[in-house]
Amino acid sequence: MLPYATITESADRRWTFRLLDRLTAPDLPDDERTDLVDALTAVSDRRAVPILERLLTDRSRKAAIRGAAGAVLRDMPDLDADVPKGVLRGWWAGADPILRRHALLSMGSRHRPDVVRTVAADPTHPLRVTALGRMTFYFDSPADLRLKIAALADPDPAVRETAAAILFWDEPVAAEAALVAATADAVEGVAVEAVRTLQYYPSVRVIRCLHGFLDHPSERIRDYARDSFADIRYECLHHLGGSDPRVSARVRRWLDPVWDLLSYSAEELSPPDEPPYTRPAAQETRPPAASDVLRLLTDPDTSPKVLEDVLWRSTWEPYPAADRRRLRPVLLNHPDPLVRERATVPLLAWADAEGLLALVEDPDFGVRRSAMYRLGLLPPNPLIAAVAWNHLHRPGVFGMHATETLGTFVAHAGRDEGVPKLFSIAVDPARPENLRRAAVDDLVGHGAAAEVGRLTGLLAEPPAVTWALHIAVLEAVDDLGLSAVDATALEGVDNLFVQAAVAKVAKHAEGLAEGF
Repeated sequence: MLPYATITESADRRWTFRLLDRLTAPDLPDDERTDLVDALTAVSDRRAVPILERLLTDRSRKAAIRGAAGAVLRDMPDLDADVPKGVLRGWWAGADPILRRHALLSMGSRHRPDVVRTVAADPTHPLRVTALGRMTFYFDSPADLRLKIAALADPDPAVRETAAAILFWDEPVAAEAALVAATADAVEGVAVEAVRTLQYYPSVRVIRCLHGFLDHPSERIRDYARDSFADIRYECLHHLGGSDPRVSARVRRWLDPVWDLLSYSAEELSPPDEPPYTRPAAQETRPPAASDVLRLLTDPDTSPKVLEDVLWRSTWEPYPAADRRRLRPVLLNHPDPLVRERATVPLLAWADAEGLLALVEDPDFGVRRSAMYRLGLLPPNPLIAAVAWNHLHRPGVFGMHATETLGTFVAHAGRDEGVPKLFSIAVDPARPENLRRAAVDDLVGHGAAAEVGRLTGLLAEPPAVTWALHIAVLEAVDDLGLSAVDATALEGVDNLFVQAAVAKVAKHAEGLAEGF
């Protein structure tokens, strides 16, 4: 038996080919195959990719071997084994059920989202649950959210359970009522996922709902209910005991219908003062010799954990120019995308804007994202601002990568350029909610009071996904001290964070009502 636990823990690539040989052994039991897949996934060795692809596509192989090869290809944490679009289309269009499933599991928001949506919406498709699971991240358009929420009431319990699980990440306001209803589902797995997801819905209705499950006869439901209830209870307590008396008073009034259910103790409501936090002294880290770094980078057996540790934690500023010249081309052109991604750390330390800009064009998504983020930490440069703005509008730039790209633009653009572009994003309903929220926050950073004032009309609009944009506008109003804001449309919203944000501008709303 190979030492799977040790290989997995250390991600030791010296074992790669022995692991691959063992994968095809005719006597491999199922439980060992699981450990083997975990080990191959951990080593994330690019040398294994062509071998795994051959195993996956070889119809003469057992289904278990082909399925294991596909699982490794999809799940390697330090290597994105992207399949060419034409190949992916061919697998999906073919008749091989293993390749069709692998193709679908390789699709998502960046690859063939149209196929994912079509299959997830088809109640007759045998891979519907698989497709719905692929809609976990960055499928947050109004149509996507309607599909997910409707799936909570589907006749198939597997569909209902998957929908409740993936909504954990979106937190759409429109799903709250359906999730509350799903907590009473006759299938335990559906109820568990609904209860788990509701931890991110801090409302009076949800507090009351979760409290009713604290002593549920099902241990799983009871445990998740207690965890979710505790999370919301803590968030409420945090706002009750905060430094802003406006927030504390309003949240206390809002919680009145469920105050007894929360059962706060006197000590919780009036905790003793904590001593000031003292940051421990930073430890000096001696940089490894350039020759040692080059040895690790050029050895294909080097563990990805070792590579990551060296590139991420090393102190790079002391390296002399000669060492930098030796290391730079290896970092920029290394065949392992993990190295190129983590190479952004030394490149930033060396203020190497040219190198980071080169990696923004890298074929690997993770490398591009890391390079764009690091560019935002360099001193202002109009060229970088232009690159970031253009990059933001490329296909496939969304989610956190888009938000970070906008942050890089803001770091390098002047106020005259930045404010109009930020405002154009904040008011654009076609933009993702998180990007609009980030634009509002950046407008505050520029002190753009006039532009934020023009955004207050958004407070009367329904939420696109969550209340995040509304909260960002309210907090921007408070941060900039604007005096004319009407938040009456949000007064009755049953959400802790909305109520806390409304409290901060309540005095402005009262002044508006009295003065106008």
